[in-house]
Amino acid sequence: ISILDDPGVGPAFARDLKEQRGITTCAELLGQFLLFVAVDTDTTEVCQKFHDWCLSVNGKTNANSITFSIASYAEKKGLFNYEL
Repeated sequence: ISILDDPGVGPAFARDLKEQRGITTCAELLGQFLLFVAVDTDTTEVCQKFHDWCLSVNGKTNANSITFSIASYAEKKGLFNYEL
């Protein structure tokens, strides 16, 4: 799956992910999200950390859409408990 298939990921964010972080796939982006998951973190904290990380890559990216899509996918696959 192309990283551009993830909702909110546009060409500029995809370019910056590759250049700044070496991330080129949706699986790698999911892995980055999961790095913020810990026993003592709740949904809001995990999502906020990932959202902020996305903005650190590109301050103009649609971090809300990217965060929601990755969090929802992680929950669907049983990797994350998405409770607000």
